[in-house]
This record gives sequence, C-alpha cells and structure tokens, in this order.
Amino acid sequence: MVFSVKNKYLSLKREDILKKAILLSSSDCLRNGLIRLSIARCLRRIGTGISESFLSIFLTSIGFSPLMFGTITSISRSVHTLCLIPGGKMGDHLKKEKVISYGWFLTSVSFLLYGLAKGLPCLIAAAIFSGMWGLSKASVYALVADLSKKESFGKAYGIMIGITDIGSIVASIMGGILADMLGLRFIFYLGFILIIIASFVIRTVKVENEVERKKIKNVNIIDYKKEIFIFSVINFSRSIAKGLLVFLPLYFYEKFSLSYTLVGLTGMLMAIGMSLSKILFGHLADKYGKKKIIIFADILSTPMLIGIVLANNFLLALIFVVFMNFTRDIRTPAWTSLVMSCFPSTVRARVWGIIDTVWGVGMIIAPVLGGYIWKFFEADILLILSTFLFSISILLIYFFLREFPDKKITEIKAPAL
Repeated sequence: MVFSVKNKYLSLKREDILKKAILLSSSDCLRNGLIRLSIARCLRRIGTGISESFLSIFLTSIGFSPLMFGTITSISRSVHTLCLIPGGKMGDHLKKEKVISYGWFLTSVSFLLYGLAKGLPCLIAAAIFSGMWGLSKASVYALVADLSKKESFGKAYGIMIGITDIGSIVASIMGGILADMLGLRFIFYLGFILIIIASFVIRTVKVENEVERKKIKNVNIIDYKKEIFIFSVINFSRSIAKGLLVFLPLYFYEKFSLSYTLVGLTGMLMAIGMSLSKILFGHLADKYGKKKIIIFADILSTPMLIGIVLANNFLLALIFVVFMNFTRDIRTPAWTSLVMSCFPSTVRARVWGIIDTVWGVGMIIAPVLGGYIWKFFEADILLILSTFLFSISILLIYFFLREFPDKKITEIKAPAL
C-alpha cells in the first residue's frame, strides 16, 4: 500500500515535471521565433532604410522635382495598399512566414531597379515592386501575436518593433556615409542584397501552436465590423498626418544645407529615439492600459513639429525631431497590441490588412498633397498641417475608444483561444 501511494506520488510528480518541461520548451520556441522574426525585420529595415532615407534626394539629383518624388511615393503606397487585404487573407490561410518571405523578395527587386533607374519607366516599375511588401505586412503583426501570450502583447510588440528600429539606426548613418563615399546608386544595390538575405532568415521562424491555431473554428469577420470601422477611422486621420512627414529628410537637407552624412545622422538619431521608446516602454501598455499610453504619447510628441518649424538652427531642430520620435513611438506597441487583442488569431491578419488598407489610402494622398504644398507654398506648411491632423487624431482616439475600457477590450466578442 505504501509503495502504491509512493509510486502514484512519483508518477504525479514526473507528470508535473513533464508538463513544466513542455511549457518551458514551448515558451523557448516562441521566444526564439520572436527573436528570429525581429532579426529578419531588422535586416530588412537596414536594406530599405539605407536607401529610402535618400530617395527624395536621389530623385532631385537626377533631375526630378519634389512633386515627382511625391508621385512616385504615392504609386508605391497605392500598390502597397492594394496588396494589404489579399496579403492578410493569405496570412490567415497559409504559413505566415512564407507569405512574409514572398512579399519581401518581391520588394527587393524595387531597390535593384532604383539603382539602375535613369528615367521615369524604371522608376515607376521600382515603385510598383516597392509597394508589394504590403503582401507581408499583416502577416508580420499577426505572427507576433501567434508567438506571444495575450497578457504580454505590448512587451512582445515593443521588442519586435524596437529591434527592427535598430536597423533604422544602422541604416541611416550607414546610408549617409556610403552615399558620400560611393554614390547614391550604390546604397540601392546594397539594399537589394540585404532584403534578399532577410527573406531567407524569416523562413527559419517556426510557430509552435500553428496546428492548434488551425483547429479553432473559423470566425466570421463581419461580426467585428464595428471594431474594424473604429480603428480604421482613427488610422485614416493619422495616416495623412504621418504621410506628410516623408518630406522631413528633404526639409532638413534644404533648410539647413546639410551633407548626405548629416542627413543620415539625423535619421539615425531619430531611429534611436524610436527604438529605445518601444523597447523600454512597450510593457507599459500591459501594465497601465493601452489607451492611456496612446493618448499620453501623442500629447507629448505632437507639439514638437511646431518646434522644428520655429527652430533657427540645425541642433535645435534635431533635438525637437529626436524627442518627437522618442515620445510618439511609445504608442506603437500599445496601438498594435490593442488592435490584436480585440480579435481571435484566425482573423487577425485579415483585420490588420483591412485597417492598414485605410492607413494606406491616407499615405497615398499625403505625399501628393505634400508635393503640391511644397511647390506652391512654404515647406513649413507641411509640418503645421501635420501638427493639426495629429491633434485631431488625439480627439478621435479619446472619443472613439471611450466605450473600449482597457481592462475589457479583450472581451469584445473575441472567443477564448
């Protein structure tokens, strides 16, 4: 009898140990997947960042106007927007890491074409391929949710986006130095190579719970139309405000007569602020509430644009723009985790695709609008208009999300996973 009880006790103990071992193994697998995803995105960001920061300057150097830069950017954003919903649907039905890899590979072609471009046809082709990364975007954000627990979404997105932004830090200064040493075309060729490498790295990510996730009964996305509409309206208001800031490198270059290296240094410092804020403060959304962090970050960052306009020297403007990026990007993990926590895993990629499509519409409009403002008015008007639109978005966030208290947000129709 004693031996029987003892054996039963040992059996239960071994079972508990086995369960813990499985949980730890699963946790390590998910953590490793998140790290690999972050590294792949970091590589891709270096590839895109070293060239995109100088695209406006490159186009003016080969004889095109800022208005043409705005048009090329809008073509890219248009293709990107058209790819978001199909890409989201692919991500919900295929392996997300494969969808991401395909999208990145197509994007890499654009940088090869930019490097070869001497006329408008090649630039248009490059812009079209550039926009095809929209096929992968929804899958990236949905994959992070698959690799994380709901109660730590903010931290997970903070880590992933923060590590990605390290790529922007490296890219900005690297692009500036290489452009001064080897010319603007060289950095586009390097971008092509780095994105190809990133598209292979992402294929090494494995999702431990992929089989279990597919067992979840399909959910009708129409059931979430109210939540999707609310997030879309807020996204549209912010997208135009953010899209106007695509002219910031050119604004700094012309206003303060900077070298390519100093333009790159400015981008690097901006990226440092963005990366640090996401890594250091991503967990705040999990601790204090997502909506509070979003509004707090927006209130701190928005006035900095007026500071840049009023700044009469480069150093002062640099301080304003770095502080703006640091405070504004505190909101990014909070916003992303807020959206993802409202929906089950089987529809997250499609939902993000829809919401991001609305964002893309604003980002299509903004560069063309900015190009016309630059041509017919003072460049400062761009930043003033952006400030106004960001301020409007703060009010929309406050009033539209009032019915979504942070502690209850995950309860809105979302079935338990």
